[in-house]
Amino acid sequence: MPKILLGVLVISIVTLNSCKKGPDPGGSWTFQGSTYYVAGCEAGGGGALIASNANANNQYTYGTIEFNFHGQLPTTAGTYTVVRFPPADGQVALSVGIDGSSPAINYNSTGGNGAETVNVSIGSNGFINVSGSGIEILNASGGTDSSSLSFNITQTQ
Repeated sequence: MPKILLGVLVISIVTLNSCKKGPDPGGSWTFQGSTYYVAGCEAGGGGALIASNANANNQYTYGTIEFNFHGQLPTTAGTYTVVRFPPADGQVALSVGIDGSSPAINYNSTGGNGAETVNVSIGSNGFINVSGSGIEILNASGGTDSSSLSFNITQTQ
């Protein structure tokens, strides 16, 4: 009997752990040496996908990342060329904000001379996933610094 109970306990633990959600169901992005885990990611107007790690515990340190596609969010998978704002068909412009800082600091994509891309896939629920790495982002808030951006983000709503 104790062996059966032990077996049931082990199977229960394995099952519960396999069903547990990870810390980042919406993915994450890495910028300036910090990793931001997505708390929410939704469609904005005019072809924008906006992700944030804002929650009740980080009101002074949260960040946002915004993907601006031309006119509307993609409806098919593909590779989009990163440009400066505004994007045209087949292109995407990115912006990153360190919104919890005072004042907020914003960064925008440089375009990377046409060599930077964002990969888009479409989930079975119609939500999109965007991924990319090595995207150069330049300070748009009066500074001269820049940094590389990597991300793998899934729309959550």
